[in-house]
Amino acid sequence: MKTRAFGANLLPLLALMMLFATVTIVACRKTETTAARTNSESGTQSINSTNFAYVNSDLDDKDFDDAFSDSGDCKTVTFDTSKDVYPHTKTITYNNCFSECKDGVLNGTKVVYNYVNPDSAHAGDLIKEVTYQDFTIDSVKVSGDVKVYLVSNDPYTLHVVATRTLVISGKDGVTETVKTDHIRTLTSGGNTEDRSDDVYSVTGTSSGHEILHGGQVAKYSVMIDPNDPVIKAADCCWRSSGTETVTIDLNSRGTKSTLTEVLDYGDGTCDNQATLSINGGEAQTVTLPLRFWPLNP
Repeated sequence: MKTRAFGANLLPLLALMMLFATVTIVACRKTETTAARTNSESGTQSINSTNFAYVNSDLDDKDFDDAFSDSGDCKTVTFDTSKDVYPHTKTITYNNCFSECKDGVLNGTKVVYNYVNPDSAHAGDLIKEVTYQDFTIDSVKVSGDVKVYLVSNDPYTLHVVATRTLVISGKDGVTETVKTDHIRTLTSGGNTEDRSDDVYSVTGTSSGHEILHGGQVAKYSVMIDPNDPVIKAADCCWRSSGTETVTIDLNSRGTKSTLTEVLDYGDGTCDNQATLSINGGEAQTVTLPLRFWPLNP
């Protein structure tokens, strides 16, 4: 795919033009420059919002995997007290961890509070809670918590609520707050002790806001189609199927617009490919996370 080149190439003003013509050209160029800047900022906010929605979905999956699995590459896991005694804590430390599954370099700590044995918990029990300590993905600092409640043992169903703040520092830094509310149902792997063969279907919603220079520039909401739930296997880095609808409200220099995006994770193949359609347009194949604004063929 090609990327759109936002903005216009402005010709230099001719110093010998008549004053009226000069003023006219300058006014025209200012209008073009403002429009180009607005389009560029709108495009940037759009891709930021789309990526934030994806990053939070990815964090939902990785936090869930960390909460229930002790295995995995480039992380150190310790327990206080024994993992077989409840309650106990599990501390997961990342040190410049990079792998295909991480979508970035991870540093910092996740602390998992295990309140009750999931195998003997009752419906409604808070069984686990995940918190972050100096945790970053590349330059993005993540804070907040994830709470996991038991809904049912048959089928094994969990209610997962996450509240996060993501901060990209710098003069053009962005602060994003998000809350997710998902139901995860075990659809395969429940008959073995090995969690690597577990497969969950995921439904629910999430919503977030982006703050730039102290003002809200975008907000978004995500709904997973209950008739086409997201499928996430423990042994796959990515979501392999399911459909999410992402609604983004943008505010660029006082100009407001709304995008409705449909993100389809595919046919069950384990890869980072998806299709994305915007405002009812033709679906386009994209690689996640997005590295460009995907409106263009």
